[in-house]
Amino acid sequence: MTPSTSGTLHSPPITSQTTNVSEVEVSPTVRRRPLVAPRLLCGPADGLAPDDPDLRTYWVAALGAPAVADLLRLIAAARTAGTVPIPYTLPALLSERLVVWDAVGVGVLLPVPRSATTEVSRSRSAKALRLASAVVGTI
Repeated sequence: MTPSTSGTLHSPPITSQTTNVSEVEVSPTVRRRPLVAPRLLCGPADGLAPDDPDLRTYWVAALGAPAVADLLRLIAAARTAGTVPIPYTLPALLSERLVVWDAVGVGVLLPVPRSATTEVSRSRSAKALRLASAVVGTI
């Protein structure tokens, strides 16, 4: 809206031309994240079910709410054979060995492990962490 010399407001003219969305260059922050089809893997026998309140209590304190929400989305997608965008918190989930990234794709441990991993298993997953960080960083 621009004021005219008479003091009234006029709206700008509306153009009838539309731009094709596929022709517009978008910034990296607008691009969609690649989809991944997670699969269920056998977790520890004494693990937690996804609907167990202890899962949220412990893992939210350890990793944060966004990571736990992404974990639950991955579990739901694996159960229904669906797809989800690659989570931004994937490196944190990999470092705690809640998910596995291998040549096949992303695997989700079910039942979910009760506690954080040891330094030995973290060092083994360093290559997977670098790969996931590179993938998430290029999105």
